[in-house]
Amino acid sequence: MEIIMGLTLLVIGFLLIYFFVKRKQQILSFAYIDDYTFHKGVISRFKKVQSELSVDEVNTVVLGLKDYFKIHQQAGGRILSMPSQVVDDLWHEFILFTKQYETFCKGAAGFYVHHIPAEAMEDKITASKGIKNTWKYACELENLNPKDPTKLPRLFTLDERYKIPNGFYYTRNCKGHDGAAYCASHIGCSGNSGCGTGSDASSDTGSSCSSGCGGGD
Repeated sequence: MEIIMGLTLLVIGFLLIYFFVKRKQQILSFAYIDDYTFHKGVISRFKKVQSELSVDEVNTVVLGLKDYFKIHQQAGGRILSMPSQVVDDLWHEFILFTKQYETFCKGAAGFYVHHIPAEAMEDKITASKGIKNTWKYACELENLNPKDPTKLPRLFTLDERYKIPNGFYYTRNCKGHDGAAYCASHIGCSGNSGCGTGSDASSDTGSSCSSGCGGGD
């Protein structure tokens, strides 16, 4: 009995140390992401792609990309999908600055974050899993209940906010969903959303991840 008790305490001790180290690593990674300044060339190239955006709007998109990398740190290598076209455009430009991008990935996520188009994913189920994971961690990042959020996480709002052509528009709740936007509460399987049934059930099966949608593993 004493041996079992001792082993139990040892396991608990290791788990506490593991979660403490993991939490400390996340805090350091988030601080690195918050303090990071993108190369002026990245921003310059992005402004040519999204020329209609103001300086303040560009800065908000930058925050959206930082959110995405925080989500990668939270996910710890789980498959993710990019829910925003405008943030994806910025990500594309950043990747071209290979040295800066590699350094940023190490400091932000702890590993190189590959950009995987939806077409390169194994199947629609994988793409769907990616958007579900992104939704879960985006809500966690902003202290929202993924099954019944009081608002959309920032990363899921930017395309509609800035009227991005071919962007991904989301509505918070599936009730009264008319198909004009992706039904975000279904991603989190809200209890009153008809999760897994009806016409909305197909709306997250890879639909929120098209050719402009990225993912990392």
